[in-house]
Amino acid sequence: MFNICKPNLPNNKVTTVIMSGQYLNLVDDIASFGINVITTKQHGSLPPSEGFHADMQCLHINDIIITEDNNYNLLSQLEKYNIKSICSTKRLQQNYPYNILFNCAVIDDKAFCKIPLSDDFIQQMLDSLNIEVVAVKQGYSKCSTVIVSKNAIITADESIYTAAYNKKFDVLKIPTGFVRLYGYDYGFLGGACGKINKDILAFCGKIENHPAYNDIKDFCANYSVQLLSLNNNELMDIGGILPILQK
Repeated sequence: MFNICKPNLPNNKVTTVIMSGQYLNLVDDIASFGINVITTKQHGSLPPSEGFHADMQCLHINDIIITEDNNYNLLSQLEKYNIKSICSTKRLQQNYPYNILFNCAVIDDKAFCKIPLSDDFIQQMLDSLNIEVVAVKQGYSKCSTVIVSKNAIITADESIYTAAYNKKFDVLKIPTGFVRLYGYDYGFLGGACGKINKDILAFCGKIENHPAYNDIKDFCANYSVQLLSLNNNELMDIGGILPILQK
């Protein structure tokens, strides 16, 4: 029996994730752990460098929120695993800030995002679940946040750091950069990782090469979370590994 995970915070072995279909080697790496992978396709309304990113195409709150123009891809795959999805009334667009509709970091009873630019439908769903919306300046909130536990995160973004600290989170501030995102000067570490078990945080690339690796490792160890490098390549922002189902 498989159960839907709490957004970004599985409490058991993950059995299904959503992630970019652009890098099939990473899909294979995740699948090698016995995890089913729902892969995204290029979304025509997003900039090319972000077009495959799962954290740009969907948002896991309780159900999975997608856009109407993404039904051709994600909807059919979600239905295969009996995962409920809901269509947002808005559509993604190429230009910022209309490309960040779903880029919200949901962490237990908090949701960090840039407001009031989020979809009203998303706001209503968060309200109905008693999830507090925490305003930040960073539009790429999910990409910019490594979620370690329900009260611990890692980020390079000052606005997320300040907002989370003010909400009594334990926050590790790391230097900006050191993550590849083609088409941009750099990507975000939150977009290069995701949990595949309660105590395993998987990275798309070699986390050991990050200049703050020792701090990241020690910080995560405080929450009994181990780091897993999926390969020996440079860290790559692919739009995150989104855990959806667990044992």
